[in-house]
Amino acid sequence: MWCRMKTKWVVIYIVHGEAGAEAARALMDREGFLCRIEPIAKGASGGEACYEVLALPTEAQEARDTLQENGF
Repeated sequence: MWCRMKTKWVVIYIVHGEAGAEAARALMDREGFLCRIEPIAKGASGGEACYEVLALPTEAQEARDTLQENGF
């Protein structure tokens, strides 16, 4: 029998702007972490949106540390 597990994600960082979110995702990819980004709020008056950077619960702390060590 085939069973699909639902994966839960943990927010490890919130950033303004798509460029910052993509930079965080690129770092996570280089470091071998599975992550994704999700828009959470549109910017006021046409400003940049906010994004969540999400990681798997088993990697969240290490991924968060990696972001901090790299200036995020």
